[in-house]
Amino acid sequence: MNDRRPAYSVAIIKFAGKPMKRVVAVMVLMGFLVLSVVFYGRTYSRVAAAISNASGGETKLRVVIDPGHGGNDPGGIGVSGVLEKDVNLSVALFLKANLEAQGFEVIMTRDTDKALYSSESSSNKKKEDLAKRIEIITEAKPDFVLCIHQNIFTDAKYSGAQVFYYQDSEEGARLASCLQNQLIAGVDPENTRVPKSNMNYYMLKNSPVPIVIVECGFLTNTEEEAKLGTEEYQRKLAWNIYLGTMHYINSEGQDSTGTETDAE
Repeated sequence: MNDRRPAYSVAIIKFAGKPMKRVVAVMVLMGFLVLSVVFYGRTYSRVAAAISNASGGETKLRVVIDPGHGGNDPGGIGVSGVLEKDVNLSVALFLKANLEAQGFEVIMTRDTDKALYSSESSSNKKKEDLAKRIEIITEAKPDFVLCIHQNIFTDAKYSGAQVFYYQDSEEGARLASCLQNQLIAGVDPENTRVPKSNMNYYMLKNSPVPIVIVECGFLTNTEEEAKLGTEEYQRKLAWNIYLGTMHYINSEGQDSTGTETDAE
């Protein structure tokens, strides 16, 4: 019997000392490559896009930073007299420098100690001030907004940063989660606070884009107020808000718990 095989039959090769058909080896390799592309494709594209955007590409990210209060509105006043408006502005300016160093376009609602109402004779200065901030955001058309504030409470025992977001905003929730996680990891590992939704804060419910309010700490806590009043701590807060912002950008396509979602 002639045992000679046709010319088109699959050739036999040696692999690890055992015979294997070449076509099987090729199919295994192709399968591995396909799985690799599927598994890593989204992650690579997210990171590549974020790097391109943050480094001054054509689609540069635009961010509005909103330091709360200002001028004749001091905001909260600490137990030893530290003014919220001053801490807000200082942290915001350090944050602005961090973001701009990475190629972000940053727009400030204020960059000096001023309120945003039109005049001291305004009948409702607070409402006018907040409305002006929303007007700036609306005209700027940013990708998202970072509002910087400090907390106060009647009980001095409370401390720790907390981030607020509008309850119906998935992107706001994701941004808040990234910032909260980073503020805990990089500033205060003992902080047990979690991002908190809200539907009543004027800035949250009136912003046309994702927005969060970062309450950096409690001015009514003696120990925390002492830190909040220092440049070193203000720089630390700004740096970790920046890092949280980068986590947010690089986690596009995930929900607020970090679970990947399907995006068509």
